[in-house]
Amino acid sequence: MSPREEKPGLESARARLRDLTARLLAGRGRQTLPDPTSQAAADRALLVVDVQNDFVTGALPVPGAARIVPVLNRYLQLFADGDLPIYLARDWHPPDSRHRTGSGGPSPVHCVRGTLGAAFPAELHVPVGSIVISKGTVPDEQGYSAFSGQHPGPVSLRQSLESRRVRTVYVAGLGPGVQATVLDGCQLGFDTVLLIDAVRGIDGTSARLRRAIDGMCRAGARIEELGDVEREIATANEAATDASSLP
Repeated sequence: MSPREEKPGLESARARLRDLTARLLAGRGRQTLPDPTSQAAADRALLVVDVQNDFVTGALPVPGAARIVPVLNRYLQLFADGDLPIYLARDWHPPDSRHRTGSGGPSPVHCVRGTLGAAFPAELHVPVGSIVISKGTVPDEQGYSAFSGQHPGPVSLRQSLESRRVRTVYVAGLGPGVQATVLDGCQLGFDTVLLIDAVRGIDGTSARLRRAIDGMCRAGARIEELGDVEREIATANEAATDASSLP
């Protein structure tokens, strides 16, 4: 039986197992956190990786991708309301990209620049002023990590974050780019947070998922959910208000 012929109930069970595994590991990740309320809310940025039509319903769909879009919208609104930086990293492959099937690579044609498959889904509510990072823009470049991309200028993601004095990066999204981005963020010295309720397809099976999350935690990443982030930002804003009211 091919993967596409599997019963819907089996995929649902696998999704529940992935979610349960993630929640169990999230508890472990939060035990070793630095105190995130000791920094200003303005030092934080949201980074959404590869939430594009081809990864949701198109050429290379990630299982469960559509289910996280409403959660992503809540994160986007939270950061927009706080006037905090929002980045959306996208695959922006040229038509002759060489990492596709038939050209020596494992992936089907996907996210070709300027096509509908490379666009953000209409259901994703992208706030005005969000910064788009394009990656995988040359034929030989896989472009998994958002830190390999740039926005017009060109300005790298790292340069853009540092220019805005961002210390903490909250990462959400789809596919292998999430893990690559988290690992790069840790290596570059950012306080990097994996938003476990707003990611899918970090790796295939539940065992691989556990290994992927373990690897990110060992690299220094923190694991949080929406409620955690809401509390962090609210606490930081309250502390900033109290500080500004001092004589």
